[in-house]
Amino acid sequence: MIVHDALERWVKTYGVSWPADAERKLADMFKACLAEQALRPALQAWWAPRLERIAGWVAQAEEKRRATHGVPQAILTEIAGAVVVPDAPGGPFRLVGRADRVELGAQGRVIVQDYKTGMLPSMRDVLSGWSPQLPLEAAMLLRGGFAAAPGVAEIGGLIYWRLTGGAEPGEEVAVASKDYPDLTDLAEHTWQSLLVRIAAYDNPAQPYLSHPHPGQEPRFADYARLARVPEWNTGRMETDA
Repeated sequence: MIVHDALERWVKTYGVSWPADAERKLADMFKACLAEQALRPALQAWWAPRLERIAGWVAQAEEKRRATHGVPQAILTEIAGAVVVPDAPGGPFRLVGRADRVELGAQGRVIVQDYKTGMLPSMRDVLSGWSPQLPLEAAMLLRGGFAAAPGVAEIGGLIYWRLTGGAEPGEEVAVASKDYPDLTDLAEHTWQSLLVRIAAYDNPAQPYLSHPHPGQEPRFADYARLARVPEWNTGRMETDA
């Protein structure tokens, strides 16, 4: 939360402006957020240099984006939103989400951005629907799901920032697809896939399989224990032996 808190505070303090000594001020903001967490000394010592490196990387990435695409018209951060599907078979379905950053670009196109301090989802998982966070947030924007965001007609970017503060302090990964070169189309495709899933699970006859997609099992699966998957797997291993 330190990284998210600091970047949110930065945007709320400076908006679209960019001070000359931005890197130092950003580093100071990270330090202030770290101090507020009141972590034990060992964790403070672990985080401090990493946050300083993250601040430097973010400052450079932001300056590069502005030099390439111009100063954004607006930046919104940590905004909550919701979209209701009123005609779902089982009754209204409400999708809620929180966007780390929504940027209205100089050309009027919107960039949706997510910060990660851990691993990023693979591009394959994003495009195939296993990690649909950014495309779904874009779909919510297109439907006016974020009250704080302006009306949106076109998605100009879906971007991950991986911020670890390690040897490579940060990494920017933009979602790109040969099948959906227009990210607005990708957002719409993801939304339609969600509607199909909602309709399927509104059907009382739809089974809730513990492992519906072999090879894509989550680390913690609620239905796996109900289906006694660990027990059956152990028995199968003993039989195979």
